[in-house]
Amino acid sequence: MVTSPCFAPAGEPASKADSTALHSAPAADDPGVLRALDHSSRIYDALRVRHASRGEGNGVRSVEDADGAWLHHDWSTDPLTAEEAADAIGRAQAYLENANWTVRHVATDASVPALFALHEEDKTVVQLVPSAEGTLRVAVTTPATHVTVTDI
Repeated sequence: MVTSPCFAPAGEPASKADSTALHSAPAADDPGVLRALDHSSRIYDALRVRHASRGEGNGVRSVEDADGAWLHHDWSTDPLTAEEAADAIGRAQAYLENANWTVRHVATDASVPALFALHEEDKTVVQLVPSAEGTLRVAVTTPATHVTVTDI
């Protein structure tokens, strides 16, 4: 169940098509969309911080590149202090590690390192990136076609 209030209300499009790139809004009942939103919602719950107002680009969209087709969901938190961001990322890391994600930290220009995680079973990638303005950017990218380890 999706618990994050940052998702669009039922009936509203997740994003607008971008005619300058291969982006589109997938169907809301697409299994990949539900997978991306489920992961995103669980991360929202683990962070335990407020999300920023939903703005342009904060929906699920399809993206195609040379490596395939992907579903991408992103949003951000309200501005946080460095301590709040570090605590939130720590809570997310604990959740992700307990759920068998592979977690890595990457240095950023912010005082708090970014967190990147891979869910090996479904090939979903999560990014939690602190910004210089204090927001924490959250991005979930999953294959448009469900991939399992046995498919490889």
